[in-house]
Amino acid sequence: FTSDRGGSENLWTMNTDGTAPAAFTEESVHRWTDPVWAPEPGWFLARKRMVDTRSIGIQELWMLNAAGGAGVQITTLEADPHAGEAAFSADGRYIWFSTRNGRFEYDQNVHHGLWQIVRFDRQLGERTVVTSLSGGAVRPTPSPDGKTLAFISRDRAQTVLMLMDVVSGRLRRVADFLDKDAMEAFELRGAYPRMDWSPDGKELVFWAGGKLWRLDTATLNRAEIPFRALVEHRVTDSVHPARRVGYGDVHA
Repeated sequence: FTSDRGGSENLWTMNTDGTAPAAFTEESVHRWTDPVWAPEPGWFLARKRMVDTRSIGIQELWMLNAAGGAGVQITTLEADPHAGEAAFSADGRYIWFSTRNGRFEYDQNVHHGLWQIVRFDRQLGERTVVTSLSGGAVRPTPSPDGKTLAFISRDRAQTVLMLMDVVSGRLRRVADFLDKDAMEAFELRGAYPRMDWSPDGKELVFWAGGKLWRLDTATLNRAEIPFRALVEHRVTDSVHPARRVGYGDVHA
């Protein structure tokens, strides 16, 4: 998981019951986010935000080993200066990830295909762009059998959940009650929260409106997944520093 408890966003590990948290990376300038376990034991993928001459910097995908080491860089500055969320195919051969059209700019139009999804073949080292939607495509999530790809797109001002048949490229819109995505923003932690398939590949589980949902992709029936979270908040007084408005006479 990602935490900034050490002063900067880094990758941490812990037991599944929340015990024994430990820092895995210890960067003070660059940031690590979005870790996802690979099918092969001990390996995972994560995003590294590299700060250069621009404050937004660039984002690269890296394969890391839980035992340590320098890791293996997956994306390049030339092809994908701002690599987005990533996911593995079930067999581990492919890495699906979103990529921005060039480096971040404040005036880019999200309806001009600002984000698209790439499939990286780990055996052949080939990079293939698999979407070309004017509304963009982010948060790729392949089904367990590898035949269907779920992702987030934009239809005018509405964020929508889409399914794509991997072989034919046929698209199907399955949900339009999602919250606003972050495709226009810096997208430092993903354009939309992570989602996942049920083990049998029949349902999608995702977040919307502060709730968790399960969606039957065949019937499009949805049901809320109730949950409780024990959260501890520490509330402090807000800071109100004294500010001087003027320093002597002002001549117009």
